[in-house]
Amino acid sequence: MINNKLFFKLLVFSVFAIVVISGCTKDEDDYIPPHQPIITENPDSCLGDVTVTFQYYHNGHYSAAPSGTKVRLFQNYDDLVNDIPLYRFEVAGTNYIIYFGYLNPGDYYVLAYARIGMSDYEGVNSIMIVQNQHVEVLVTMEKIITE
Repeated sequence: MINNKLFFKLLVFSVFAIVVISGCTKDEDDYIPPHQPIITENPDSCLGDVTVTFQYYHNGHYSAAPSGTKVRLFQNYDDLVNDIPLYRFEVAGTNYIIYFGYLNPGDYYVLAYARIGMSDYEGVNSIMIVQNQHVEVLVTMEKIITE
């Protein structure tokens, strides 16, 4: 038979281990859902579609966004501030135009950012989606100045 001190120590250790292990599980708040599929048809003519072109400004010149530019589309300003994108993309090769498909009418925000050389660039633009209209938006990334 084990003595009371050993039993108490095993009991405390077991409770501690259970608390630590249960605290290490992934929190539901950390879950990032996959973005919704892009809608490529507008059968009821109630949606609007958008194409976004990306470029960056450096030393007085505009250039196409480089491969690796990260792009996010947000459904509203609060989602932009809280970094909850509707879509996430990464520009590949020389494809600096993204078609987001058909969206519900409303105000959206698009954010693009890239590391070019040793500098970070970022651009944000608002988009107003109107029923049954195609919208083309240009986002110009500029160098982020940090002090």
